This record gives sequence, structure tokens and C-alpha cells, in this order.
Amino acid sequence: MNFWDSFKISLNAIAGHKMRSILTMLGIVIGVSSIIIIVSIGQSGEKALKSNLAGSDNNTIDMMFTYDDENKNYSNEALTYTTRDIENLQSIPEIEKVVPKNTEYTTISGSKQSKTVEMIGITSQYYFLENLEVNEGREISSFEMSNSRRVALLNEKTAKSLFNLTSPVNQYIEVNGISVKIIGVYQEDIPVELQTEKVLIPLQAWPLIFNTEEITSLTIVADKIENMQAAGEKAVSMMNNTKEVSEEGTFEVLNMKEIQDGIASITKIMTGIVGAIASISLFVGGIGVMNIMLVSVTERTKEIGIRKALGASRGKILLQFLIESAFLTFIGGVIGIVIGYCGSYLFSLFSDWPFTVSIPIIAIGCLFSMAIGVVFGIMPANKAAKLEPIDALRYE
Repeated sequence: MNFWDSFKISLNAIAGHKMRSILTMLGIVIGVSSIIIIVSIGQSGEKALKSNLAGSDNNTIDMMFTYDDENKNYSNEALTYTTRDIENLQSIPEIEKVVPKNTEYTTISGSKQSKTVEMIGITSQYYFLENLEVNEGREISSFEMSNSRRVALLNEKTAKSLFNLTSPVNQYIEVNGISVKIIGVYQEDIPVELQTEKVLIPLQAWPLIFNTEEITSLTIVADKIENMQAAGEKAVSMMNNTKEVSEEGTFEVLNMKEIQDGIASITKIMTGIVGAIASISLFVGGIGVMNIMLVSVTERTKEIGIRKALGASRGKILLQFLIESAFLTFIGGVIGIVIGYCGSYLFSLFSDWPFTVSIPIIAIGCLFSMAIGVVFGIMPANKAAKLEPIDALRYE
């Protein structure tokens, strides 16, 4: 009797007890599908977080200034930048662009009420960083940027707070006694309920509204990801050597790639822990397979005795039951993979996270399910192989 004969006999034995076989596979199905879904959610969440942090690209670096302990009384004073600082930074070969931004919390008035909002002065490059999508009206044009037009974009929460159900486009808000025309509403990647009220205006219009030409924030964009560290180090060195306030503290950079790597490490650890907990169901499923295989050996004791009396070796009997056990868990693993894949896809649809399924995890799940069948099938198979023909034929 060759391998294929043993395989056919095992297949017939499984087909002869369909309900028992299905229930036996259930633990494996649950275990494999749970692991795939958990790993997929972990990887999708990691991608979503990294994407939200880095906007449309991940080679961005935020510049910040840290005061020394003896100068901590300056900590409440915002450090500002000049156009000269921007020109110095843009001269660094590894830096593709420097994006200035101003931020100020102030009270604005709309048609219905007043609100304290985060006013943000932007350039056209801000769209590149934040991957903004305007869902009503239009973006601030390059002409409006360069000509200091008093126009604004509201986020959804601000539009809802100030204008309720009325469209805010082409209406006006008042900021520091100056009228600003609303030209659009943009959406963010988070629910409206979790947003803070924000208003975007051209950075060039900032002096007209806030009476200052100082720049409060700089974001550096490296020419490629591989140069992020070099770009950050050179930017810090240049600012510490050229900025007059460098005696009061030091410039530092917030490297988005480092933050992303940290998020990736934490996500992998959490996914591993939860995945390990889910793998317990695979172990329980393996015990279920072993129990059913022991029952199968007991039921087929006389069959085993007849085959041994006709010359079947211990190895052939052992192989038959191992094949039966491994095939059961393999089918359970395949079904679990399909369910896990579909579950991950459905989760991505409802969560707006990217759909991610790791091919190596699928392959490991398939192989691991077969390994469970072999490991937990050894004891029943060995019991069957050790039966003496005479004792087996006497069994009732």
C-alpha cells in the first residue's frame, strides 16, 4: 500500500463522518482566521497611523527649539523664524523644500456666533504636506497666496459650528476686526466630532490680520527618505550656529520616520501579544483533533486488525492516521485563511484603514495548521500502529 492508497483511505474516513470532521476542524478554523484578522488589523492600523502622521509623504521633519533649564523662563515665548532662516535651510543639498506655517488661537465671528479657533497661515506647499481634500468650494489659489488675499478655508467642524446647515462658501468671518471671505470647506481624516476648529488663510495675509511678519513653525522636507537623518542633522547644526537665540537653548528636529518606526515597533509588539492569545485557540483545536482521532482509532480497531493480518506494517498504519489528522487540520486552515481574508477586507471597508493581508502570515497559518495535525495526530496514530492483530480482531 503506497502513500496515495493511504491518502484515499484517510479521505474516505473523513467523508464518512462529515459532521464530526466539520466540528473537529472548527477550532483550527477559528484559530487561523483569528490570527490572520488580528495581524491584518495591526498592520492596517500601523499604516493608517503612519500615513496620518506623515501626510502624503514620510520624509518630513519638524523643526523645534528647546530652552535650556536656566532659560526656562523663556519657555512660554514662541520662537519665530525669518525668511533668512528659510533660505539658509533650503541651501542644504539634502533638503528639498522648507514649508513655513503660522498658528494662532483667536476668536472669530460668523453669521451665528463667535468661536475660538486655531488659525493657520499656510503656503501652497501645505497642501502637499497635509494631503488636504476640499469637499465644498475650492482651494486657496497661488494667486491668492502671493497677493495676500483675505480668504479662508474652514474645516468641517468650524463650518458646522459657525454656520450650522447653511453653506459657508462666499460668506465672511471676522478676525481681529478684519473681514475674511470663506472660499471652501476641507475634510480631515478623523470624524468631525474629534476635530478641533481650524481656519486656513494665506501666510502672506498673516501680517494684515495679526500685524506680524514672524513665522512660528517650519517643516523640512528631505529630498528622499534615505537622507532624512542627514537633512535633520545639517538643519539643526545650521540653525544652532546662525540663530541668535541659540545661547538660550538648542534647535532639534522631530523626525517623522523615527516616530513611525516607534509606532511600528509598538504595533508589532501589541499584535504579537494579541496574536499569541488568539493562537491558544489553535492549541485547543489541536487537542480536539487528537481526541477525535483517538475516538476514530477505537471505532476502527477491527479494521486495523484486519489490515495488519493482511500484512500492513506499523509504518503504514501510522502514516494513514497521520495523513487523516494533517488533512483535517489543513482543510481547517484553508477555511480559516478564507474567513480571515474576508474578515480583514470587511474591517478595512468599515474602518477606512488600508486593506493589508500578509502573504507570509497566510503561508505560516497554512503550514502551522498542518503541523498541528501531525503533532496532535502522533499519539492516536501511534496507538493504532501498536495494536496487535489478534487483540484488534477480538475487539467488540
